[in-house]
Amino acid sequence: MQRAGIRVWYDEGIGGGDEWADSVATAIAESTAFFFFVTQNSVQSEHCRREINFAHDCATAVTPIYLEPTTLPAGLKLSLSNRQAIMKYELPESDYEKKITSLSAANGLEPDNSLLNEAPEKSQPSVPISTDIQAPSGRPGIAILPFQNRSSDQDIDFICEGIADEIIASMSDIEGIRIISSNSATKVNQQTTDIQTIGTQLDVKYILEGSIQKSLQRLRITAKLPSTQSDEILWAERWDCMIDQIFDVQETIAISVLKALQVQLSATESAHLVERHIPDIQAYEFYLRARQLTKTFSETALQDALDYLRQGETIVGENAYIIAAMGQIYWQFHNAGIDSGPKNLAAAEQCVARLFDLDPNSVDGHRLSGLLKAKNPDSIFEAIKHLRVALKAHPNDPETLLWLSLIFAAAGQITAAKSLADHLLNIDPLTTVNHVLPGFINMLDGNLTQATGELLYSHEMNPGNPITTLVYGQALAMTGDSAAAIPVFRSLKTMLPDTFFSRLGELFAASLEGDAKAALRLASDQLKSEAQTDWQYSWTLAQCFAVIGNSEEAIDWLTNAVRHGWMNYPVLNEYDPLLESLRGHERFHALMADVKARWLAFDA
Repeated sequence: MQRAGIRVWYDEGIGGGDEWADSVATAIAESTAFFFFVTQNSVQSEHCRREINFAHDCATAVTPIYLEPTTLPAGLKLSLSNRQAIMKYELPESDYEKKITSLSAANGLEPDNSLLNEAPEKSQPSVPISTDIQAPSGRPGIAILPFQNRSSDQDIDFICEGIADEIIASMSDIEGIRIISSNSATKVNQQTTDIQTIGTQLDVKYILEGSIQKSLQRLRITAKLPSTQSDEILWAERWDCMIDQIFDVQETIAISVLKALQVQLSATESAHLVERHIPDIQAYEFYLRARQLTKTFSETALQDALDYLRQGETIVGENAYIIAAMGQIYWQFHNAGIDSGPKNLAAAEQCVARLFDLDPNSVDGHRLSGLLKAKNPDSIFEAIKHLRVALKAHPNDPETLLWLSLIFAAAGQITAAKSLADHLLNIDPLTTVNHVLPGFINMLDGNLTQATGELLYSHEMNPGNPITTLVYGQALAMTGDSAAAIPVFRSLKTMLPDTFFSRLGELFAASLEGDAKAALRLASDQLKSEAQTDWQYSWTLAQCFAVIGNSEEAIDWLTNAVRHGWMNYPVLNEYDPLLESLRGHERFHALMADVKARWLAFDA
């Protein structure tokens, strides 16, 4: 359409909240035609349905374009029943363009001759990125993509992902470059292979990409470094090697990329590039297989990952890399609600002790200890101390940035929380849970309307994520929109039946419905046990009990939340409307006096 000289608008580069809604409404009202891309996700989007209804109200012609076979919900089917649709997924590209051109003319779209001589705009990213994600001046951004498997043997996928992950780990703390996190690099690689699109989505100037072909114990590895702006290849190389030479290849790739970009290294950075954390190739293979499995967050995958790590440890003995990976898995079991019992936290604590036995200054030990201290009562300042040590050593570690940002938000230190969140989104812009932070921080700063829009965006990025679902429902409840919040909470039962998240969602829904009897039944001992080590879930239980009028238990849970680091005085004392029924109680006043003192004394 742009090549044909038709002026096109789409919602890229605008902020959340009221500004977003106003910009979209103005654009639709001023448009001649409205194109709706139909997918399984888009037809479930509340925003999309509102935009279609608004387009109908404005008498703007709506054309549905199906990107995949999709069954429309009844209301949307009625709304679009008299509209000519385009089945893009069934059409060759040339036929699709003809269909678009024909429908555009039928809808009254005429070329703007002033646009015909302009270069076409780059395509919009499939996931919009915040406009304040910018690489610092003079510091080139690089995305290191998972290497492509060119073998018929699918069992080497773990090597393809692993070699990219290890190069990212070796280069991520180098001062002269900005390395995109492994999570975002993997996600964008699944969405597109177009270099310019990747460069736009991740705001990077360069892509490191490669391939691996395996035959028996031999590997053929290729790698190249193209520019996302010109497609110029700055560097490329190929290796034919034995599988146990993969360490040498990884080092060579990292060093060659840095040389191609003329990045100057310190002595410490140079030494870090050639460190070999797991010297045995078989143990290293087990480690890479475990790393791949930990990305799925399922109980079976995490158990299998632990088995691989134990096999690797049998080969090399006490190894900090393997121990840290084990500790992270035990932490994931607890934090993801897969198994919230005390045994996994205890196992993770044992990993911390082993790490500090190997090295009293272990950075992995500090990071894991910080995550665990955040779950312990009256230990939040120790958690911050450990996480700060980890962040100083690895300032671009996504998990450390995420948790420090959350802790600062919980403590009412909004400026510090936003600073860390901005840095996290700069290096890891496509990980769904990271996009919860802007809305969550705004919710904890009392900006509930803006927070709800931002949290809806993060929820729609990945509608199957229980954390984004829970927080979005919480924001809706806090704005007073119980009718919208209840089905969001209830969706957790469908999404993850018989889990901590489904139990908490059912409790919140029953509380908002005013069904105190059902809410008390749903507030089981199991749910309470699962929530008691986390300030956010303790706060959520307090909200539920406050809504149904059980003030004493609500204050008990707020007290527990405060012991676990929840000292955001403005939210508790004023911003959270769900706690309004507690604000006349003497116990609440005493608790708020303690929270205010902690909040004022906190030094972020």
